[in-house]
Amino acid sequence: MATMTAARTRKIFIWLLGLALLLLIWLLRSVLTPFLLAALLAYVLAPAVTRLERRGTPLVAAIVVVYVYMLLTLAVLGKLCLPLFLEQGRNLLDYLPQLAESIQQMLSPLQNVVQLPELTELLGAYGERALLGAAESMPQLFSVILYAFLTPVLAFYLLRDRKSLSARGLRLLTVNSRPEFLRVCRDIDRLIRQFLTSYVSVALITGFLSTLFYYAAGVDYPLVLGLLMTIADLIPYFGPVLGALPAVIIALGTSRRLALITVVGLLAIQQLESAVISPRIVGERLGLHPLLVILAVTSGAYLFGLLGAVCAVPLAAALILLLRYVYCLLVGETAEKSSATADEMC
Repeated sequence: MATMTAARTRKIFIWLLGLALLLLIWLLRSVLTPFLLAALLAYVLAPAVTRLERRGTPLVAAIVVVYVYMLLTLAVLGKLCLPLFLEQGRNLLDYLPQLAESIQQMLSPLQNVVQLPELTELLGAYGERALLGAAESMPQLFSVILYAFLTPVLAFYLLRDRKSLSARGLRLLTVNSRPEFLRVCRDIDRLIRQFLTSYVSVALITGFLSTLFYYAAGVDYPLVLGLLMTIADLIPYFGPVLGALPAVIIALGTSRRLALITVVGLLAIQQLESAVISPRIVGERLGLHPLLVILAVTSGAYLFGLLGAVCAVPLAAALILLLRYVYCLLVGETAEKSSATADEMC
């Protein structure tokens, strides 16, 4: 009896400690930003480091090799794409007033029926605010540079010590509960990595196809619009619309015909994604109800902005797995019997 009471007290203490840590992370989120970014970077790079270790490469050398490969890849992409992207972005800001004037002229026949705002003033003011905001945010540049240098350093130590950190965390659990906890962790890891690999791959392919279409159709600023489509495509339901809207507006500034061609072309790309690309690459789905997906996306966007909207769906699926595991502990069932695995969720 005393043993059962001690085990139950231990479980309650562990869950209270976990909740307290989550609350502390939330309260100190601005201070912990580089640590959270480092944890994310270490999580993404861990499989590559593990593969090199299995081939006989020492741990520290494996981490260095992965870092060098990552830096070379970023350098090549930056050399090829960054100057063109910055040029198109700057030209787009300069083009906003002219774009608004062109659209205003196209919509002028509707002015007698519907009172429309002056788009020239709105977009012109938006461009000025964007430039002013960039100038005012210069003092924050130091923090960005600090994070850029500090995050890889912290990620290095997390990758080097991940096994010992995991072992220390497992010591907080009883011997009997460790297999169930590890099983749930593997399920959550599989869900998140499925999103990082398959969904990100689909978004990259969709963004690449969209960029090629913009170049072929003659839509201005194709690289910027393609990047927007890539990011937006990670957001379920709302993403394709959000990614297509800027391209349609810019095409409309050129001609109605180009806007119509842009709409048709993007619809064709989205149909290709849903019918061919996603089934072949994603295969399995996260399997969440559409209402839950919409709730997760809107909540993530409200709390954490664009990053929250992108990460909301896999985190929601992982949270459901964790809650089912907690429920199993509360009702006394085993995680193997009652906790949903990644296959059942997908």
